[in-house]
Amino acid sequence: MLPLRGFLECPDCHRMLTGSASRGRHGNYFHYYHCAGNCKCRFKAATVNEYFENELLNFQLTPGIADHFKAIVIDVFKSEREGGSNERLLLADQIDKQEKILSNARRRFMMEEIDAEDFKAIKTESTATLRVLEAKLSDLPSKGESLKTVEGLLDIVIQKYSDIQIHYRSASIIEKRKLIGSIYPKNLCYDGTGHRTPYLNTALELILQINRQLKGKKKGERYTNLHLSPLVARRGIELL
Repeated sequence: MLPLRGFLECPDCHRMLTGSASRGRHGNYFHYYHCAGNCKCRFKAATVNEYFENELLNFQLTPGIADHFKAIVIDVFKSEREGGSNERLLLADQIDKQEKILSNARRRFMMEEIDAEDFKAIKTESTATLRVLEAKLSDLPSKGESLKTVEGLLDIVIQKYSDIQIHYRSASIIEKRKLIGSIYPKNLCYDGTGHRTPYLNTALELILQINRQLKGKKKGERYTNLHLSPLVARRGIELL
């Protein structure tokens, strides 16, 4: 009955709202979200819960919008990864230079152009640098694996948000709270008529942006030329 407990901020004193049940005259229990101490802020839980469930419809992905959402994120992902090939080549070039430095030092040591102490210093420095460069190179994801990972994560998001309101209503309290936390990383401030939050999940911010723009399109019009923020799409990828 109180899935939003711990996520709501008091609009009056900005402390976290808690929740509890009050027993009525006829033995029925009524649940409320309320503040503590001298603050008298209180809301009927049923009203707030219904408001939140209706808000979920803003993030619902219809089949056409879901395809568009996936295409946008993958397109930005690919453009972001185009620089990955250049970075891989740069690291490989730096590794090659360090190996040449080490090889040259070994040759000079064998020819007695440098002493053992100098060779040891060069070898220690080059070996340490090589380890760092090789670690960076190994951390770079391959294009194929990265794209498959992103596509898989997008499919999960699409499946969950295609019927988000139904999914939420049938979920357990634990699942509901997990979903709320994923949508709103920061607290919600509900004032009785509406809410505000300083930060929204970035992938859902992209969904919301697509939904708002498509609402203004005529029936049958193609989902093209949307003025979407590249920053939002990029941050949505980072989230995934």
